Amino acid sequence: MLNYREEDVAERILASVGHVDRIVEVALGANIDTDAAVIAPNAVIAVYAGESEQPRIPILPLAVANASIRFALMYTVSAAEFRRVVSWTNAAIEADALSALPVSDFGLSDVVAAQEAVEKGAIGKVLVRP
Repeated sequence: MLNYREEDVAERILASVGHVDRIVEVALGANIDTDAAVIAPNAVIAVYAGESEQPRIPILPLAVANASIRFALMYTVSAAEFRRVVSWTNAAIEADALSALPVSDFGLSDVVAAQEAVEKGAIGKVLVRP
């Protein structure tokens, strides 16, 4: 796990695995410069979440890498494609190739604390349970 607040994520990725072929991105605007720094030639950045502000896209490094940005809205994926993706994800889980994000768990009575955690940039998932 990388903590973007405490280390240079691009440097750490490059040192760990080198340039990457695929990025699954949830915060394109916040992470596009890091993405551009670590992509391999012909890489694909798959985006499945939106942000309140339009991202600034660094055209030159993406063009030099011949990279693609692909948007994925799960509501429009066919049933066959969805089964293929789920199958791939399950295989990755079984191969222990994926790791879970940390979870911050709050009870419903602590909903204010949960919101504050999100506003402070909690890493991982923030859950509120009844």
